[in-house]
Amino acid sequence: FTGRYKMTKKIIALSVAFLFAGLGVLLAATSADTHDVTVSILEVALLGVDDNSTITLTTVAPGTAGDDVTGQTNSAKYLHYTCLNATSAERLIDAQLSAAAPAGTALLLTATPAGGEGTGAGQVTLDNASATNIITAIGSVATGSTVGTDGANLAYALSITDVASLVVGGGSTITVTFTLQEDV
Repeated sequence: FTGRYKMTKKIIALSVAFLFAGLGVLLAATSADTHDVTVSILEVALLGVDDNSTITLTTVAPGTAGDDVTGQTNSAKYLHYTCLNATSAERLIDAQLSAAAPAGTALLLTATPAGGEGTGAGQVTLDNASATNIITAIGSVATGSTVGTDGANLAYALSITDVASLVVGGGSTITVTFTLQEDV
């Protein structure tokens, strides 16, 4: 009886081993397939002023009689932009006035981009006859969009060019148009 029990025990053990081996083969059977994914990088050119509310610049009386009248400054605005350019391509931003500055004045602008976001042209005089480059050499970049901190700072200055031409009570609202375009 002991030999038969040992034999039965071996048969059961072998059966269990084959069962697990077969189950392992069944569980290990897999199937796979593939497909391609095409990734396309498209050009992007987006531009916006962080706050498009009106800036008011006025003349400032001198502290001493005989000194020159000056104009106010304002550097509260920032220009945000996002560019994805073709290989080795760069973009620029220019600015143009919708109308001439009032007689005896000029509107000056200094755009100061953060590092790596283009090259500022320094202080330029804006006019309505033609657009003036304010930032050049803009590569692929995203300036960020936080109001009051991200992008190129826009510092405006009202310059008094001829005090004799100034008209008290005169003045006008002038629109500044910014254009982001290829730097060719």
